[in-house]
Amino acid sequence: MDMAYRETCLPETRVDILQDLFISLTVPDPNHNIIWLHGPAGSGKSTILNTLSQCFIKLHRCGATLFWDRNDPVNSDPCRVIHTFAYQLACFNTVFADALASSVATEPNIMTSSPNEQFRCLVQEPIDTLAERHVLGPIIVIFDALDECGTAETRQRLLDVFFVCLAKLPNMFRFLIASRDEPGIRDSISRLDIGERDVPINDESTRSDISHFFQRRLVCPTLGGYRLPPSWPADQVIKRLVDLAQGLFIWASTSVRFIESGIPQDQSKRVLDATAHGKPHRKLDDLYHIALVHPFNSRDRNELDTVRSILGAIVVARKPLTDEHLSQLLELELGVVQGILSRLQPLLQWSEGKPAQPLHASLIDFLCDSTRCDDPQWHIDACSHHNTLASLCFRVMLKFNICGIESSHQRHLEIEGIQERINQVITPLLMYASEHWADHLELGSSSAPDSNLMHGTTEFIKNKFLYWIEVFSLKNQMSRIFGILYKAVDWAKVRHVCQLATANC
Repeated sequence: MDMAYRETCLPETRVDILQDLFISLTVPDPNHNIIWLHGPAGSGKSTILNTLSQCFIKLHRCGATLFWDRNDPVNSDPCRVIHTFAYQLACFNTVFADALASSVATEPNIMTSSPNEQFRCLVQEPIDTLAERHVLGPIIVIFDALDECGTAETRQRLLDVFFVCLAKLPNMFRFLIASRDEPGIRDSISRLDIGERDVPINDESTRSDISHFFQRRLVCPTLGGYRLPPSWPADQVIKRLVDLAQGLFIWASTSVRFIESGIPQDQSKRVLDATAHGKPHRKLDDLYHIALVHPFNSRDRNELDTVRSILGAIVVARKPLTDEHLSQLLELELGVVQGILSRLQPLLQWSEGKPAQPLHASLIDFLCDSTRCDDPQWHIDACSHHNTLASLCFRVMLKFNICGIESSHQRHLEIEGIQERINQVITPLLMYASEHWADHLELGSSSAPDSNLMHGTTEFIKNKFLYWIEVFSLKNQMSRIFGILYKAVDWAKVRHVCQLATANC
């Protein structure tokens, strides 16, 4: 859980909601110990929680901060939540850590148990030990973007256990949970007596904060490398931008990044003209569309296909990929990938050599929804891109005896310098392909049958299967192959049924 790049609120903004949440979390309340903050995409929930998390860390009151990200589905798997929570509590308090170690020693197979049993062993019992020995409080625990933890289906089992168990923990633990107001989450959390908060949208305080944001980012004599007149930006431009944002901080942030990406006067005019009508999220969609269309020549089909392949890979990748990984996986020149990513910077978090990922989950929603992204040259068909990445994963080089080990009669740990060899030949991209080819097969299975993909999978199993197993053996991760193979088997069953159905039509 790396918080280094997570933004916090600008000074003197979001004051009312921050004060309300701070007081609610720190003043004991005998009725409930859970607060649910909900609001639409782009309303600033994560920034509010980041700010509070940093505050409580400085006060030595932050027991754990967990956040989920649709850009990183592996680390956002619901199966990882309880033990990640327990790990962070152990880092926070040594008494909890000792009790946790004892629990795991007593039940070494707890990681494969049900969520209910995991919570009892890894969280509840160590916390009971902590509560017996110390009168601590309040200890604040923050869960952000719960709606991005897995899918609605995969997280439901966790939610059924999680909220009920959290409510039973000692009152010195206080929980702040943020998410979109989705039915599954509301159904699970509303069974408890909780404190509920709406993120303020388009009220006077929020408008003032967004205006302050625009002033802070745009009022500059040189913006994006351009020298600007003293009259820039005109008061009416700021006011119009605030009106168009309609309380969505992601709209404000994306529009500033777009304005900074070219001649500010021209870019701001494009923003104002493109988003002059519609509801808040329609304005956000319009802004995303103009940020995609403007940097690229719509008549160059090859370039547009390349851009869409890069965007598609970023959207469906199981882990964020760097520019170099995208270049190797998509078989594109690194300079081409970097050039395209630089032109997409209003929409992406990326710098040279670093992972590329969407600035906000709402961009993924837009690109993957054909009713919102109604321009076919930009719509991302996720299933199709999963199939493409599966095929490309099979092309990543696997070979016999990849580390050049001289004898098969020695254990890896006995070979001098083996770790250096492993690090050199088992690259992050090779590890990505080895770990996630079956994920891409499974997630692309709802699209039309692809004979080339079937052929590629068959060739992989026939000719590279043992080389693939050797990668996990060298990395000391043999236990992972079974889950990957189960996914591949499920995919093959679906594909077999689809092919039979197609043959009978």
